[in-house]
Amino acid sequence: MTPILKDALAIEELNYDLTEIIAVDDRCEVEDIPEDTILGEAIYVLEKFTSPVQGFFHHDCLMGRDGADEQRWARKNVKQLKAFIKKYGK
Repeated sequence: MTPILKDALAIEELNYDLTEIIAVDDRCEVEDIPEDTILGEAIYVLEKFTSPVQGFFHHDCLMGRDGADEQRWARKNVKQLKAFIKKYGK
């Protein structure tokens, strides 16, 4: 397993998107997902949390509209995603 994939799978929401959406839709193993796709998906997942116009529940969680537990979950994901993008972004 590559370092970028290992780090990506450690982020809950990015892990879900890679294993349950990308790998399933592309009919491949998660290990076969290209690094540029992993980074692009990380950026997309971060936008689901930070963009109010997208209409994703992730933003509501981050804003605390779904309770304190969900807000903590969202903040943790956002923090991890930002660090991941900073580390692997070009």
